Amino acid sequence: MIDLHKQGHRQGPGGDAETELVLSLAMLDRTKELKVADIGCGTGASTLVLAKIKVLEKRGYALVGYFVLPEHCWLDEYYRPMQAGFEVFLNRNGNSEEAHAIMTAEQQEIDLYESYKAYISYGVYVAKKSH
Repeated sequence: MIDLHKQGHRQGPGGDAETELVLSLAMLDRTKELKVADIGCGTGASTLVLAKIKVLEKRGYALVGYFVLPEHCWLDEYYRPMQAGFEVFLNRNGNSEEAHAIMTAEQQEIDLYESYKAYISYGVYVAKKSH
């Protein structure tokens, strides 16, 4: 599975404009070295827990923004490039049964997203350390 994703521009949905929005919401000084925590792997359950304002504040953070990743982040930035690499991935892995299983699972995820995209996305929470 790592082999399928490592050649991609992104290993998950997202977009340059959305990254810029995060940086803008965070009001970061871009002239200084950045320390950024990108929390968003897996089911997102941890991100949802951390996003609760009281939990953030208890840990010394303030929520400064939130937005939902739009559809183009999933389709144009993640799924379509992944699909374009399926054949190369299969060839690189000798058309093995395992490679076909990974590709099939990824295609099933894409099909689910396309069927239920009105109900599925990532929420991006931006928080910064309180002084």
